[in-house]
Amino acid sequence: MQVRLDAEARALSELLARPVRAERRWGLWQVIQRCLACNEEVISSFDEPAVDQDALHATLFDHYDGHRCARDILFGTDEELDELYARTESESLRLAEHAATLKGHALTARVERESELLAIWAMWLSRQATQRTA
Repeated sequence: MQVRLDAEARALSELLARPVRAERRWGLWQVIQRCLACNEEVISSFDEPAVDQDALHATLFDHYDGHRCARDILFGTDEELDELYARTESESLRLAEHAATLKGHALTARVERESELLAIWAMWLSRQATQRTA
């Protein structure tokens, strides 16, 4: 099914409970997603304003999952890591609650997966904080 990038970005932003927007820049259509953990913008570019929905989702989720937000963890100061921990823990809980409201929607599993990944990051960051203070 063909979808317009701007409309689908708005729908995804609401369904995924994270910032997703589309805009035209430099002669291309771009979908910009903001990572809930590191706040980095993950940009995917398209030639046309309408694309196949399944292909769009596959591309966006692949780019989002593959971005390098780990660099904040590898090179962050103690204060930055503490902030990242608080944010990932909070966002994980918020997404889990949001996923519960989406039961039956095709993207419910995606929201649950993002919540679980944030919880894993938070747990890892918590362990790192414990090791730093030990």
